[in-house]
Amino acid sequence: LGLGLPLHDASQPRHLVRRRQGLVVPVIHDADKLTIAGADSALDIQSSGSLTSLIDITQMAGTMNVDGTLTTPGGYLLFTGALSGSGTIVAPYFTNMMGIVAPGTMGSIGTLDFNGNIILTSGSVYGIDLGPNGASDLIRVNATEFETQVTPEGFEEEVPLDGIASIGGTVILNAVDGYAVRDGDTFTILTAEGGVEGTFESPDLSAILTSEFTYGP
Repeated sequence: LGLGLPLHDASQPRHLVRRRQGLVVPVIHDADKLTIAGADSALDIQSSGSLTSLIDITQMAGTMNVDGTLTTPGGYLLFTGALSGSGTIVAPYFTNMMGIVAPGTMGSIGTLDFNGNIILTSGSVYGIDLGPNGASDLIRVNATEFETQVTPEGFEEEVPLDGIASIGGTVILNAVDGYAVRDGDTFTILTAEGGVEGTFESPDLSAILTSEFTYGP
């Protein structure tokens, strides 16, 4: 079920709670607090859509697809359920407790941007689709705050104060479009402008192929 939303006066914010129905956001819309509850709940922010939650975002269950922009000055807590899409999430902290993050859609490759910091706990799942020529899903964590520092050589540089990915949990790898992963294939699955803390658990790809994660600046 898709519900088209009218433009909403930002001076009159409201609390959006979605249970047992789908909500499509094709236009700019504001809410004071966004809560998604119920396994059948679904929120789809289309590529031209923008939704702002003026307090925070809590996803207790259900699905959230962000192809446009989802913004909150508070945190976004994904307790259970799924987050997908190829859009941008703007929040100081995105925290995945026991949900699954799958850029694009489950079965198609995409890049999901986070402007701020992300925390993927030990109970979280990152679902990654893999394709030929190093194509794969990507979580891209972008910094929003910078500090000017002087290097030992006397040069000024902008150092990110956020854009940090604190990672953990399980990674699920899925080859798409009939692609067969081979020994030596490499994929970039996460970048973070402010750096990466922690590690993922390495899953087996098959009885003879195992994955190996490398972490660098």
